[in-house]
Amino acid sequence: MKTFIYLLGLSFLLISCKKDENEREPNTYTIEGRYLQDCNTPWENINLRFRIIRLYTFSVEVNVVGYTSTDENGYYRIEYQDPREFKRADPGELQIDFSYPTNPDQYYGVVEDLVPHKNLTVDYVTQPNDTAFFRTIGGGNLTSSDTLYISHEDYLIRSFVGPFDDNTPIDTFIYNSNFGRQKINWAIGWENIGVKRETNVNYGNYGSWRYERNICSSVEILIDLSNAK
Repeated sequence: MKTFIYLLGLSFLLISCKKDENEREPNTYTIEGRYLQDCNTPWENINLRFRIIRLYTFSVEVNVVGYTSTDENGYYRIEYQDPREFKRADPGELQIDFSYPTNPDQYYGVVEDLVPHKNLTVDYVTQPNDTAFFRTIGGGNLTSSDTLYISHEDYLIRSFVGPFDDNTPIDTFIYNSNFGRQKINWAIGWENIGVKRETNVNYGNYGSWRYERNICSSVEILIDLSNAK
């Protein structure tokens, strides 16, 4: 009987240790930041939903860890505990879904690629204006029969008729975009656009330039035309 009581007590002790190891008290994390309509205007009453997404081989697990909304200054703050954290270290990413005041019950956008289990400051500009200053080099071999085309993805932004010298300035244009990165494609002789001069279609596409967006600031893009022969 004593042996049985000893084994029973030892079993409870081992179970208690195992529980302490796998079900420790979860940590509390804080996420705060601001939402702006543009570079200067706060956006209030934006509803936010915080989720941790985990991808497995045959399934997806979504844990909603909290809701909040922005105040009159566009500020928000939330504290959360990952409900799965204290069981095992699952992979995952944190996503912040946001709504617009016109339909506050519907979530439209998402801020993703955020690491869970960290205190974060996430500021978001919903309508940023990026001013891109374009400058060309190595274009002395391009003549008045050449046209330079610049596009974002499949959308033609501007076209410029030659000739181009090594330091031809190109006019500035402004982006209004929510993309985290911008990809600028440029080419010589992609197509013939109406009143533009005849282009040499044999030049083809000469590449692209990718740059990180600087929210509410300006960037310079250098287009190297040295290979356009």
